[in-house]
Amino acid sequence: MMTDIPREPETNGTLVDNGDSKKIDPPQHSPAFLPSGVDRFENQVSGHIEDSQGNFAGVLKCQNLPRIWKPFGKSPGCLKELYFYTTLNAVDASEDLRNLRRFVPAFHGIAETGKTEAERFFVLEDLTRDLKMACVADIKIGKKTHEPSATQDKIDFENSRYVGTKLVVGFCLPGAKFFSVAEKKWVKWDKKFGYKLEAKDAGNAIFTFLNRSLPLTKEVLRQLRRILSWFETENASFAFFASSVLVTYDAAALLEGEGPRSVRVKMIDFAHTIPLAEAQESMSSEGAKDDNYIHGLKNVIQCLEEAASVSGMGDEVSLDSVPR
Repeated sequence: MMTDIPREPETNGTLVDNGDSKKIDPPQHSPAFLPSGVDRFENQVSGHIEDSQGNFAGVLKCQNLPRIWKPFGKSPGCLKELYFYTTLNAVDASEDLRNLRRFVPAFHGIAETGKTEAERFFVLEDLTRDLKMACVADIKIGKKTHEPSATQDKIDFENSRYVGTKLVVGFCLPGAKFFSVAEKKWVKWDKKFGYKLEAKDAGNAIFTFLNRSLPLTKEVLRQLRRILSWFETENASFAFFASSVLVTYDAAALLEGEGPRSVRVKMIDFAHTIPLAEAQESMSSEGAKDDNYIHGLKNVIQCLEEAASVSGMGDEVSLDSVPR
C-alpha cells in the first residue's frame, strides 16, 4: 500500500470555511510549509509538485472536506482558468456550459493564504475522495497544447515534448499511478515515462493502467464518449488547449468485483482554455468546432478500444510490454 507523504510543519494560521471558499487568517503561509487544515494531496500524478527551491508547491487536500486546493498558478493562465470556472458556474450560463458541468470537478471558490498569486488556490471537488486504493491517470488531450496566440518559442517548446504520442495521435500521458493486481504492487508513471511512450503503445498503456479489465475499460469508454458527444454536438463556448481528462478508479473495488462503479472521468486543467470565438480566428472556417480536442479524444477512445479488443481475443500483454 502507498503511504501518505510526511507532512511538513504547520503555520499558525487558522482555517476559515464559509462553505464555498476558504481563507487562512492571518496570512503567514510560505511554500515551505502547509497551512492549517490541509495536507499534501497524495494522488497528484502530474504538474508542479516542487518550486525552484525544492519546496512543496503541489496540490493540497482538505482534512475535513472532500475537496482539494489546486495552486492558482501564474498570470495570465490562472486568470483564464478562473474565468472558465466562473463562466461555467454562472447562474446565467449557456445551455452547453450547464451540460458541461457534469464532466468537470465541482468548483468551490478560491482559498487565500496571502495576497500574492502564489498564495491562492482553486478549491475543487476531490475526485479520489472515497477511493480506498486510488488509481489515477492524467491524459492530456490535443496535438496542439499551445494557444493560437503563443510565441514561436512556446510552440517549439510544446512540440518538443511527448513527440511519440502527442504529435502522432493527439494525446499524451504525463502521469499515472495504479495498483497492479497481477503483480501485486503499486506502479507510478511520471512524465519521463510519457516522453518515451510511442503512439503504438499508448492504448496499451491506458489499458494496463486499467489493469486490463474489460468491465473497467467499457465504463471508461462510455464516459469518454459522453464527453466527446458534448464537443461534437454542443460546445459553442470554449476551446481547450493543454487540458486533460483525469481517469480515476478504486483498485480495492476492482478486487471486490465492483470496479466499474468507482470510475470517474472528468476534464481538468483550464489555464489555456479560451473562448471558442477567439480560437476560431485561427481556424479555417467560421463556426468551426474544437477539432484539436475532438481529434485527440477520438484517438484516446480508438487506441483504448483497439488495446481492449486485442486482449479480448486472448492476446494478453504484460506490464513489461509497456516502456517504463
